[in-house]
Amino acid sequence: MNVALPPTSAISLLILGTGGVFALLFMLIRQTAQGCALPSIESKWRVRLLWILLLIIAPTSAIFLLLLGTGVVIALLLMPTRQMAQGCALPPIEAKWRARLLWGLLLIIVLAIGVRVWGLNARGMTHVESYVPGLHLPAGISTPPARLSLGEVVWYHFHDEPHPQAYYLLIFAWIKTFGTSLVAIRLPSLIFNVSSIALLFFIVKKEANVRAAFLAAILMAFHGHQIYWSQQARMYSMGEFLGLLSVFNLLRMIRGDNHKYTELTYILATWGGVATKIFFWPFLAAEMLLVACLRDQSGKMYKRIFALQSIVVILGTPLWTHALYRARSAPLMGPSFKFAGQYLGLGNLFEDDLFSLPTRMAPLAPWIFAIALTVLGFAMAPLQKTVRRGTRKEAPSGRILVGFAVFTSLFICGLALTAHKRQIYLFASAVLPLGSLALPWFQQCVAKFIGVRGENILSKNQAAPFLILGMVPFLLLLLIGAVSPILKSRGMITFVPYVLAAVAIGWSRFLVKPSGIILVVVLFAWPLASSMKFFGEIPEPNDHRSITNDLKSSLREQDLIFVKGNDWVTTPSLYYLYSERDRLVGKKWQEQAQLHPQARIWVLTYSDIPAPENLLKAIGGRKLLQTMTSRRCKAELYGLRR
Repeated sequence: MNVALPPTSAISLLILGTGGVFALLFMLIRQTAQGCALPSIESKWRVRLLWILLLIIAPTSAIFLLLLGTGVVIALLLMPTRQMAQGCALPPIEAKWRARLLWGLLLIIVLAIGVRVWGLNARGMTHVESYVPGLHLPAGISTPPARLSLGEVVWYHFHDEPHPQAYYLLIFAWIKTFGTSLVAIRLPSLIFNVSSIALLFFIVKKEANVRAAFLAAILMAFHGHQIYWSQQARMYSMGEFLGLLSVFNLLRMIRGDNHKYTELTYILATWGGVATKIFFWPFLAAEMLLVACLRDQSGKMYKRIFALQSIVVILGTPLWTHALYRARSAPLMGPSFKFAGQYLGLGNLFEDDLFSLPTRMAPLAPWIFAIALTVLGFAMAPLQKTVRRGTRKEAPSGRILVGFAVFTSLFICGLALTAHKRQIYLFASAVLPLGSLALPWFQQCVAKFIGVRGENILSKNQAAPFLILGMVPFLLLLLIGAVSPILKSRGMITFVPYVLAAVAIGWSRFLVKPSGIILVVVLFAWPLASSMKFFGEIPEPNDHRSITNDLKSSLREQDLIFVKGNDWVTTPSLYYLYSERDRLVGKKWQEQAQLHPQARIWVLTYSDIPAPENLLKAIGGRKLLQTMTSRRCKAELYGLRR
């Protein structure tokens, strides 16, 4: 894969924009931390340490995100232990139950890990997983190509891939450490998903009660759709985790119990979300709406949080530039009653299985039952809850926001200079950061329009914040999907934890007495078990692993393998056949057949794509000796006529 360096002017703008943004982040940190002592560190070293931290984060952002997520989860798991050791109460549960609560959470985490590890290697490589950078693929015939260096990863995923790059950078760093086996490349998704369960528990516990927190964690731990995508090497679990980390820090800022680095963590987590999934943007819009609905203890708006969210939007505008650069049509869905019904069934607890032969439809009875549980959970959320809000902090200087916008615009101009097409449109997108400066004013207008009514609703309903975070992004995507088909159930994974939280809060009123606990267990056990069984039986679209293993077991030294090259359908087979790359032929089949007239030829074909005409001509003088088949795959052996 050839990687050309961008023009010098582009590199200069990219460096200038990046450096300016980091300088402004440092200023924001310093402004927030003023008056806060750093124990055992002399004042003159604070600035140097912060700069060292930023310099470390800049080139290793992917590793930083993984370490940040792991550290947060470990810290959260240790917090209850420290509380118990100090004798802190976990109301409204009696003190004698504290240790049992901790063991209960750990049991949920262990079981969640168990049901995910159980099927982690059950499915073979899929075509979407072949986009993971760092995989060894034969040169010249695979789509996507092998990306074995950081430069190749950044270059390819900027110029040829529509998704944001954060996940690809992280998984590339992970693969360099842990290898390219299926288990290794899928493990980050499992870690992020299980970590999300712990984060969801602590968010619901803080905003509602312990009973609801346990129920929400259980619903997510044994959610078939969540389990399925935690076993795929894709960005969805990472986006879900970053969304929960963003909400965790947002709620801390709203309550006023935030640490001096809470704001920075919020900015990094939220920006990491939009840099991971394009569907994170409507979720950010829901967060902005939530803040606009709230007031602090003095009845004033959270103008500082408005400004922080505007910083995230400004820093995220280069991702819109990339989306504009790589925009393309895709086989996605528009809104439908069935799609909406599946989301309302405990957050896509079921969806149709398009990969089995024949296609399996989602089981109707447990799906309808899941919808009923969701609607009832929404309706039964406890009322008359007094929400404690923190005091308002002053918004950062407007000059800092302008600085972020200017340096981000310069960065976008650098991206436009490296682009191969649509440069005029990309240069025009440099106005987006400047336009985002109006967001705090717009949020204040929305807050004034909502007025006291929004605060009253959120103060009287424990589930209201979760309903905003879980339903507003979904409704926004339905509206956009009515204009342009963009909907996929896996894209909604970021919003699902909040639907589950709202349902858990509603049903938690039954978790006071043993009879109520038994009732809730009985009601939810059937749809959850059905979902786990349904998704557990979904196979990979094409069984590349079986067909390539059978083929390799019958290979002789002089055999050739003909396959249609540069097609995403065939690439998973190339992953398994990399050890045989010297005999793989993805183009110029007639030329290779003439160069090796005595060789036997294996032809790999797939039900998704027909064999090229030139390939069939190349084996015209040979007869069929053997046929192997697997799901949507076929290997045929051709030899000389005797």
